[in-house]
Amino acid sequence: MTQEHPKTYKIEKGIPTPAKMRKAGIFEQLYDEMEVGDSVVVDSVRKVNAIGSYFYHHGRKICQRKIDENQYRIWRIK
Repeated sequence: MTQEHPKTYKIEKGIPTPAKMRKAGIFEQLYDEMEVGDSVVVDSVRKVNAIGSYFYHHGRKICQRKIDENQYRIWRIK
């Protein structure tokens, strides 16, 4: 006995995938311009993590500290 399910999704073919979004533009600028010992202040831990991830995957290291309620300082250390 087969059970029939209502058709709830429409399958479409030939729809191209969208181009990858480039959110890394500001991180790329920081990566290019920051020298060892330079620092920048950001306003969320989410930005700290994103910048840290970008730097790590491109071969550089950062150090970060919380300096205020919603402010974090990031130093380039390598």
